[in-house]
Amino acid sequence: CSIVVVLCALCAALLSRQDEERGVYARLRASRVSLLRFANCLLASLCAAAAMLLALTLAGLTGDVLREGAALLLFALCAALFALLLDRLLRSRSLFCALLPFLALAMLAACPVFLRLSALAPLSLLFPPTYYLNALHAAAFPAFGLYAAALAALCALADRLPRSG
Repeated sequence: CSIVVVLCALCAALLSRQDEERGVYARLRASRVSLLRFANCLLASLCAAAAMLLALTLAGLTGDVLREGAALLLFALCAALFALLLDRLLRSRSLFCALLPFLALAMLAACPVFLRLSALAPLSLLFPPTYYLNALHAAAFPAFGLYAAALAALCALADRLPRSG
């Protein structure tokens, strides 16, 4: 489920880029466009996270619903920031689309979703599901917060890069 939340944020980033290319945001200042694109990604990841929490709760797989909910809120934020960062760094929409299946496979392989592969542990630190899953099963909330702060800082830096058409 956690990978689906990230994929929803990535798809929202793609749709926001498409809206920007079509001129939907043409009358807005760049700071407003960035805020709207972030809101699009965050809304998509929050909706997916809410569906995930409901499914886990109905299946009886949540221990502490409040802790899980808090972790999912932070996870949705991280997923949105991750999507915006990738969107900003990958200049080509077709390249971004082509990378989606590979990102999903990399998250499945590297993140501790089904099993922990120690050889892929360094790669797993790039992806939001790792921090979410570790925050639930270990005292890793501080690392989760640092990851969110690092993503926000990288997004701010990437937002200063010139945008190519």
